[in-house]
Amino acid sequence: LALDAVTNLALLLVELLSPDVMYNGLPWPEEDFCKVTVERDLYIAQRLRSAPVVWSLLRVVASHRPALCYCSVLLRAAAAVAVGRWLAAAQQGKGPGEDTALVNRTVTLLEIMSLGQLLPPPLSSIALAVPHLPPQQVVLLLRECVWNYMRDHVPSPALFSRDPSGLMWRDPALSRPPKQYTETFRVILQRNIGKMGQLYAQLFIFSPTEP
Repeated sequence: LALDAVTNLALLLVELLSPDVMYNGLPWPEEDFCKVTVERDLYIAQRLRSAPVVWSLLRVVASHRPALCYCSVLLRAAAAVAVGRWLAAAQQGKGPGEDTALVNRTVTLLEIMSLGQLLPPPLSSIALAVPHLPPQQVVLLLRECVWNYMRDHVPSPALFSRDPSGLMWRDPALSRPPKQYTETFRVILQRNIGKMGQLYAQLFIFSPTEP
């Protein structure tokens, strides 16, 4: 598929799932601002649940970088609702991976964001940890790593450059997040070293250091 066609698909998905053009821009606001958009976010999340094919279309969009940037409002809504669902799971005393549907939705969201290179390493590996962590730790990852990073790094096509083969990429060496966005992930993996030891070593021992 041509990038222009996929970009049009991304814009069409936003038009269909988020018809209210208010706050449909690329930036992610402070998390508290979600109180203003909660109804719209819940509506988008419900549409995503009722039409799973949209996730498949988002994967197609994500694989044609940087088209996923234009779906920022959909990703933002899904992330905001996921935080609320994980908070509820924590309050209900649910264990790691117990809410299978919530785990699957969250993992799918994070995988798509990583495929589209909106989440650079090591944040792109958070999806691997989610099924094995208690809800409160997932909340911390979504808030302090994913949301804060996206808030401070607008998902803009300008972040991507064209390689000699014509593909658009975001250079991982240039986009590696500062420690303030990765430290929570590192500490949580360390606290779950029995299950997450291999991932911890891969991401924080044998990987490049943070800028």
